Amino acid sequence: SLVQPRHPAVTRLVEEAAVPRTAGARASTHALVDRVTAVLGSLRYLDQSGLAVPDPGELLARKAGNCLALACLACALLRAHGVDHDDVFVAIAAPRGFAPTEAHATVLVRSTGGDPDEEFLLIDPAHSSTAKPTDIERFCAAQRVFVFFNDVVQLSDPTGRRLLRAAQPRP
Repeated sequence: SLVQPRHPAVTRLVEEAAVPRTAGARASTHALVDRVTAVLGSLRYLDQSGLAVPDPGELLARKAGNCLALACLACALLRAHGVDHDDVFVAIAAPRGFAPTEAHATVLVRSTGGDPDEEFLLIDPAHSSTAKPTDIERFCAAQRVFVFFNDVVQLSDPTGRRLLRAAQPRP
């Protein structure tokens, strides 16, 4: 799998993170995302295409990676922190009207805030210092989505509807 939440380098980062888990679900999600964006911010973004993704230990040793490598690391960190596989995905997409070779990898993590405009937070490895609230239907309308995936699930879903169904609250 490209997303490796059980990799020793990921486990080590999670153990060092000290992210509060008792401040409420929304605060907890945002705290996790803040921690992940801090890790990404410590790495150099390489603007290069390619599907080769080094394992997390190699990526952290290099301190640099392309969007796919950094997105996979971010997803792995969130999964290792306990975010459910229905709530975090790497998305590979290109803006509508652009060639597939212009595709870019980002991470979408379900926000637990309940605000429909903040249904997901988008982490862009090219601009890793922040995560912005994202409505998944608007994201999919503006992008040509090729795939959503994590360490458990792979969805070919250009509309995002299956992603929304997967992320429905559980009883």
